[in-house]
Parts: sequence; C-alpha cells; structure tokens
Amino acid sequence: MSLKHTSSVNDEVRTAFTLIELLVVISIIALLIGVLLPALGAARATARQIACGSNHRQNGIAFVSYATDHQDLLPYGEWGQSEGRSWDDLVAEYFGVQLSRDLMDAGDSRRDEIIDAWGGVNIIFCPSDEPDDRTDRTYRMPRGPNQFRTSDPQAGGVFKDSSGRLIGGVGTRRQDTGWAASGPTTPPPDHARLDWMTDASGTLVLTEMITNENDSNRRGLGIPRSATVTRPARQNAKAEDGYGQYSGFLHGGKYQYTHGDGHVELLEPIDTVSQDHPQGLTPAQLVDFDLDLIDVRGRWSVEGGD
Repeated sequence: MSLKHTSSVNDEVRTAFTLIELLVVISIIALLIGVLLPALGAARATARQIACGSNHRQNGIAFVSYATDHQDLLPYGEWGQSEGRSWDDLVAEYFGVQLSRDLMDAGDSRRDEIIDAWGGVNIIFCPSDEPDDRTDRTYRMPRGPNQFRTSDPQAGGVFKDSSGRLIGGVGTRRQDTGWAASGPTTPPPDHARLDWMTDASGTLVLTEMITNENDSNRRGLGIPRSATVTRPARQNAKAEDGYGQYSGFLHGGKYQYTHGDGHVELLEPIDTVSQDHPQGLTPAQLVDFDLDLIDVRGRWSVEGGD
C-alpha cells in the first residue's frame, strides 16, 4: 500500500506578511528611528561645532598675520556704517580674497560685488548659524563700552576707566556716518596693538553673534555696521530689544571665543566676564540682558587680571 501525501494550505510556502507581523516591523523601525535621530542630530551639531572652531582658528591666524604685516597692529573692527570697512575687509587677502580699495570702501551700495569677490569662502560664518542669507556675518570682534572712549567723539575701542586702566576690547570702531561715494570723511579708528594685551591668552579678539533676519542692524560681508559686539548680553539679545530676536545659543548654550594668543575655547558667556568686578557685580549680573551692563571686563578687556 502506498501512502499519499495530503497537501494543505498550511504546507504551502507563505509569501506575504500577516498584518500583525507588518505592525511589529513598523514598530521596530519607528523605535530605531527614535533612538538614532537624536544621535544623528548630536553628531551633526558636533561636526558644525568643530567646523566653527576651525573657522575661528583660521581667523585667529589671519589676525596674527595682519599684525605681523602691520607693525603689531590688529585689524580694527568698524570704520564707517552702511558704507566703509570692517575687519573682514582687512583680513580678506589672507584667505585668498582679493578686494580692491574701492570695493573695501564700499558697503551696501556694492554688496553683490563684495559677495562675488569672496566667492565660496565661508570663513566668517558659523555653520550652526542659519540665517536666510548666507552672506551675513556671524563672527564679530569684541569692542567695549562707548562711554569710556578716550579718542574723539566718533571713535570707539580705546577705552580707559577713571584710573587710566584700559578696559575695552580690541575691536576698535569709528562710525563715519558721512561716508560717501568719494570715501571716508574721518580718519580710521585707532588699531589695537598686540602689546595692549597684558594677558593674550585671556583676551578675546573674536567671538560670535547669532544672525536674525528680522534684525534691523543685520549686516553682512564688507559692511562695517555690526562687525563688533560690545558684551555677552548682545550675543543673545531678546526680541523686544532693537537689535532683533536671537533665540538660544549657537553651540548648546555656549559660544566659540578666539583669544589673543590664537587659541579657541567653547565657553558659556558667564565664563568670559569679570569674576571680581570692581563695582562688586556678579558674573550673572554682567551677562543679564535686562541689566544691560556694558563694562563687563574679564576676557572682553585688553587688560589682564580683571
């Protein structure tokens, strides 16, 4: 007697998933995405932070190169306003960007030409800064309080307190509001000197400020206005302030800071101000936007030990 194999549906090879199996697979994929996305976001933020630090170091090298070529004078921060020169004009040649004197003296009126001259060089932008216009400037020189200027009323950056102590930043400025097509109406601002920094490793020469497309003071490549920043509170100004709305920090609550000796640090703003202020102000008060304090000293000042 021969046995016959009785086939059934259960013996056939299954070629499709059941609904339950599909739901299980989808759930697993969703779980993996939920686990991986934060890690990918963190990796992306880290990569941007590293790129920003590299930009800062290259700018620091350009500053030192400029000083070497100009008898130990650092680039000034701003000369002019909508038209005129800014620190990025002065260091452009060290990045292979060739700007004519006429183009350096221009600003808003020839912005497209300035952008074309820079081409794809993005050395003055932080990758974590995401304005709608990539020609805006993220990096700014620390300036200091205007009321301590010792030069003429249009000058800024050479600051002393009542005892003659230098307390300003290196980003000197002269707002030549009369700058015309024929050029400036005032001499350039005084350049800060390398030997002003009694503690180069503790003195800032470049930092960052978040770009905001709603900021009326927003300016970009080659335009002097807003090429400097006076204090940490301005780096993260509030919406109700005339400087526009700046939400959050660029690097998880911190900013990059280039120092006079060329090294770059990622710091919270509170770590850059005076820890022993002569007026008895605490670091928290010095970075408080609502208090709007100007004389923060610390790393923002050329004088060491303050």
